Amino acid sequence: GEKAGDKNAVTTWSGIASVWDFKATGPKDGKAVPFKLYLEEAVLGLRHGIGDPKQRSKQKDSGSDEDRPPSRGLKSGPAQLVDMLRSVLQTEAAYSTGTALFWLVLGAIFETLPAMAIDEFRDMLGHSWHSFCLEVDSIATENEARDWMLAAVPFVYAQGMYRMLVDGFDEDRKYFLTHGKNFMDKIGLVMHFEINGFQINVETVRQARRKLFLARVISSPHSNQ
Repeated sequence: GEKAGDKNAVTTWSGIASVWDFKATGPKDGKAVPFKLYLEEAVLGLRHGIGDPKQRSKQKDSGSDEDRPPSRGLKSGPAQLVDMLRSVLQTEAAYSTGTALFWLVLGAIFETLPAMAIDEFRDMLGHSWHSFCLEVDSIATENEARDWMLAAVPFVYAQGMYRMLVDGFDEDRKYFLTHGKNFMDKIGLVMHFEINGFQINVETVRQARRKLFLARVISSPHSNQ
């Protein structure tokens, strides 16, 4: 009952009480999702980024990134890599990619989309991802940096997606919180498959998250960063 009275009024970004009622027949009637906001938040939870207390302390002390060893084979240090990723995630291509991924994950996990809708959102993802990769190419100056950014993207999107589910559907919030670890695993698996076209296992998802995100995100992925 969304129409039963003020006490049942839906005030979340989705305007829908339950994820099971959040549906679309394709990109044309799919409700706009606020991926921009949640991507910005997810980036705040990345290690070596602007939300990392150690990074802020180091910049305050030395103003440089030279004291932290760079990632293997990279000329750019971790802070530069995260900053490049942050820049590319602020593009329209990133938001369009996120919207397509949101609906594809929703369809895969909750089975709320018809097969034709999934096909259309995959087509949307193909076009958006091509544009996204062009944005990455324009920012990354070395192949290793490009590879790092593209490898990180599915898990950054997954973090944003989980937070959107927690914030977006009041009736399901407790369920999402209780089974948060399982949802993070499932979302990561689907995100990676839809972007890269091949499957990985749960432990690979968890290892990637531990490498990318701060401890506070790993322990409390539902929290606003």
